[in-house]
Amino acid sequence: MEHGETRKRVLEASVERRPLHGIIPLYERRKLARGWDVARRELRAESIISLFLEGQLSWSRVRTLLQEAPVMPGDSDIFPS
Repeated sequence: MEHGETRKRVLEASVERRPLHGIIPLYERRKLARGWDVARRELRAESIISLFLEGQLSWSRVRTLLQEAPVMPGDSDIFPS
């Protein structure tokens, strides 16, 4: 929640016990995903399933797995201009 502006406001609102209005916009999630290059990360489902089965599944653990996952080469890496 600390990475997006809307998420920060939602977190602050919940801490201050104010009513939460609306939902986290889709565009913000997409912006964060692009910034983290999520689409090119090679994260195996088994890693996440393992966390779930061990009772350790949380967003912070998945985010760490995602950030540490290797980046798959894109077209520009394979075919430089």
